[in-house]
Amino acid sequence: MKVTLIFPYFKRFISTTPPLGIMYIAAMLEKHNAEVTIIDTSFNQNWNLLRKNLQETKPDFVGISSVTPMITDAFRVAELAKKLNADCTTVLGGPHATVVQIVNPYIDFCVYGEGEATLLELIKEVETGGDLSRVKGIYYKDGDDLIRTPPRPPIEDLSELPFPAWHLLPTTEQYFKVNGRSGILIASRGCPFNCTFCQPTLRMLFGSKVRFRTPENVVDEIEMLLRHYDIKEFMFHDDTFTSNKVWVKQLCDLMIERDIHIPWNCNSRVNTVTRELLKTMKRAGCTRLSLGVESGSQEILDKALRKGIKLSEVRRAFKLCKEERMETKAFLMLGSPFETKESLESTVELIREINQTG
Repeated sequence: MKVTLIFPYFKRFISTTPPLGIMYIAAMLEKHNAEVTIIDTSFNQNWNLLRKNLQETKPDFVGISSVTPMITDAFRVAELAKKLNADCTTVLGGPHATVVQIVNPYIDFCVYGEGEATLLELIKEVETGGDLSRVKGIYYKDGDDLIRTPPRPPIEDLSELPFPAWHLLPTTEQYFKVNGRSGILIASRGCPFNCTFCQPTLRMLFGSKVRFRTPENVVDEIEMLLRHYDIKEFMFHDDTFTSNKVWVKQLCDLMIERDIHIPWNCNSRVNTVTRELLKTMKRAGCTRLSLGVESGSQEILDKALRKGIKLSEVRRAFKLCKEERMETKAFLMLGSPFETKESLESTVELIREINQTG
């Protein structure tokens, strides 16, 4: 069975984040003896080249991953795949297909939620002519009916997943080149908080429970990236890396124990930051925290974003980071519901303040 996985990034600006989602799926399929090819258009935004690649690979299955801004191009990719080979099976996955119900004449199946086990099972059922209704986590047209199978439970043990298939990604070195040989990995899935701009989407993707890989499994992946790709730094791409302080400490202690001396950074949240945690992370090589500030207006934070933080916690977190000599980056949002000139001015003033303290 030949499978081609496509990340259809045809935007003006080059993506600097590798498509970890399809890299995980590729690794899972390869582990189960599928012949897998990845096409990533991030650095080659050329439809003729995509056509040539599909003609050369001649896949039985074409899997397409898409977020909402990419969905039109994802539809075009599915149409192209069908025109080149009407017998190939096209599958759409990713956040957009999870949140929005898709019906498109060129897409045979949609996967919602986590895709690793679902796509593997779907391929096996299609290949053997099995019962598609047994595959959890998909929806598809059957005549005039739209069939939606029950959701697949989230993967219980993330450490059982193979590491993302960097070796199958044709643009691996290009990502390292634009990122200064910076690696990226995900050590957990999900987020326990309720910010309106993320939820309920994250729970639709990853379930209601945050799951963590074991510290040993995470450090094994870091060592793999160091060994095979000579990375000079890396980022944890988790939604809220510091949501479980006990786990963070265990991970940091293991990195220190294994003598991993490389700078790294992560996404964090102001009311999960403590001095003790910062000291532990810094000893393990952490140099920067990216913190969700969003607004300088408490009303916007509470009423529009349901962020669950106080402005005093924002100031405290940035002050702690400065005292511990940790770099900081603030995530901000403008134009939220109920935004006013006064709330925007409050945000500008808060930026000035934390820029001095953080």
